[in-house]
Amino acid sequence: MSIIESSNGVGARLAEARSEQGMSVEDLSSRTYIRPGVIRGIENDDFEPCGGPFYARGHIRTLARTLGVEQGPLLEQFDRRHGAPESRIAVETPVAEPSSRRSAKARERASSSGGPGWMAVATVVLVVICLVLLVSVLVGGPSKNDTTSLAQPSAAPKPSAAAPKGAAPAPSAAPARTYSGVNLALNLANGNSWVRVTDENGSVLTSATASQGATAEYRGAQQLKFTVGNAGAVNVSCNGKDLGPLGSTGQVVSRVLVVGDPACGASTG
Repeated sequence: MSIIESSNGVGARLAEARSEQGMSVEDLSSRTYIRPGVIRGIENDDFEPCGGPFYARGHIRTLARTLGVEQGPLLEQFDRRHGAPESRIAVETPVAEPSSRRSAKARERASSSGGPGWMAVATVVLVVICLVLLVSVLVGGPSKNDTTSLAQPSAAPKPSAAAPKGAAPAPSAAPARTYSGVNLALNLANGNSWVRVTDENGSVLTSATASQGATAEYRGAQQLKFTVGNAGAVNVSCNGKDLGPLGSTGQVVSRVLVVGDPACGASTG
């Protein structure tokens, strides 16, 4: 590590850039949605409030982009002090087993369990149990406000073969959906992400890692707060209104939505 780096760490360089732009910690927090306490910790090279190196790197990337500071040197300096980021998902490659050994084991299992029919039933039951457990882990458990899939579009009605001349066509447009309170819809369209949602009472509606393709909806009477660990993978809408891009791949983003928020669509109350 050079003398310049030891006297001017990642936090000091970010604090200097913020000061040069005449911004307070609260101003920077309102632009990045990172809590002021976390920003102060980063500027003092204390990354414990970030929740780990993975999220600390995301916060550094967000702050640097907002302040117009080059991200690469800051992340390299952080990795030299705290270690390179570890892989979030470990994939285990199964070791191939000789076919003769597999055949012998299969015969042994069949003879001890009462035949291939019992084995087939047990395999089906085990697969079903594994699928149920996997879905429960990915979506964070059942919730009265949580839906795990998007509704499929209904087929368009077929035109009548003998419609009378001059008859006015029947209206086909469905009435616009109305929303009560704050309704948050999440769609993991571009990858996996950690998701946490709480309501105005601080109750945790979900806190889990979901995979690409997962969808969910949550409702709060007055307020919802959500945090995503991979902003580039998540599409978000509030009361039917798209919130637009939340951030880039790997970026940690938190938002608070309240009744009447201009970012949300119209609400009945």
